[in-house]
Amino acid sequence: MSKESDKQARTVGLGVLIFVILFFAIIGFLYVRATNNEDSSLVSSSETNQESSPSQEVTNWEEVDKIGLAKKLTQVGAILFYGESCPYCHEQIEAFGSGAEFLEKIDCYVAENSQICTEKNIEGVPSWVYKDDKKSGKQSLDDLAAWVGYKKQK
Repeated sequence: MSKESDKQARTVGLGVLIFVILFFAIIGFLYVRATNNEDSSLVSSSETNQESSPSQEVTNWEEVDKIGLAKKLTQVGAILFYGESCPYCHEQIEAFGSGAEFLEKIDCYVAENSQICTEKNIEGVPSWVYKDDKKSGKQSLDDLAAWVGYKKQK
């Protein structure tokens, strides 16, 4: 009987070992696939809905106009609601170049800001709020300029 219970224990142990190896192999595969930027099947739907990349729109804007637009947005009371870990939020902010420091921004991922984000009905970031109007998603500088009536200097 002892010989048979040893055989069963080894069989169970081998089964558990195979399960653990397969589990970690699958997890490793998924991790590598998720971190591989060249895999187009992992593009999120929000990424495919973006209007333009910052590199495309920024080339049409001089630095002085990016700063001017950021100051105008703040002057009229427009607020960017963003999340620190949101890549589209970073793209939106980076589109302003050095003008980003003049933007009025509220990080909705910070607990102390949750009340204002809820009051403004922020359901996703980035979102812009100006007067009673709200724009969700990353916006082009041209759209934001038209929204608040900013005219380029050139």
